[in-house]
Amino acid sequence: MKKYLVQAVFVCGLLAEFPASAQFPSSVESLASAGGSLFAVSACGIAFGNPATLDSAASFSGGFYTSQGFLVAELQEKGVGMNIRVMRQTKLHASFAQKGYSLFSYQRGALFLSQSFGKGLAAAVGAEMRSMRQGEGYGSLTAWNVKSALKIRVSHKVEAATMLTIPVKKAWMVAKNDFLFGLRYRFSSVFSLCAEAGLYNGETPFRFYLRYHAAKKVIIYVGAGGRPFRMAFGCSLQWRSWQILTGAAYQPVTGFTPGIELDFQQELQD
Repeated sequence: MKKYLVQAVFVCGLLAEFPASAQFPSSVESLASAGGSLFAVSACGIAFGNPATLDSAASFSGGFYTSQGFLVAELQEKGVGMNIRVMRQTKLHASFAQKGYSLFSYQRGALFLSQSFGKGLAAAVGAEMRSMRQGEGYGSLTAWNVKSALKIRVSHKVEAATMLTIPVKKAWMVAKNDFLFGLRYRFSSVFSLCAEAGLYNGETPFRFYLRYHAAKKVIIYVGAGGRPFRMAFGCSLQWRSWQILTGAAYQPVTGFTPGIELDFQQELQD
């Protein structure tokens, strides 16, 4: 029992010291992008990030991921997400993730609807649940948010995206992002640079990441920024309808966070 209490105190200390919004949830694509989420292209990246997409031609995509939080077993994270086309220009997005262990954990679930308006505008709206649970009868805290997202193709090289969170039911210690804004610039068909800034409890974390299409089926990610400051890298490999993503982030004190993700995508049939 003493061992479990020590573990609980240790994990609570870590999660209290580092803002949960910067750590959870984080698909492997987001992990490899130092926490970036507005311009995700993988199945879990879209479901957990910005569901307002402009480039996806899939009728269904889904996947699951797991990451070992800073090489501490008690901070393991796992999640599952899916994106389903319900009409020609409308998609349903669902996701659920958990981080922690039996005595202390975070959960996050979300449900979105997105709509494309031509090739240059997409919008999404949905609801999100975030909770923190403590074992041994100490109870739990739950918060509900309404979220909206927008993506605009300004030109063939520039895209802009925003995401806004409006709390419906607040709870102490359950973190949220209030507002995110980002730009993506395509240098060429193989290089693109993304920059994101956010407003979180009066603070303005900033991050940037580079996406490099090293080959037709291979993408390499390199990123840095956020609060606390992180450096990150990753790689994705596509084989037929499957995609494997690996990535890791590093920040002072807690070290590396490796993760792996497996996605499946079914192309839209005309």
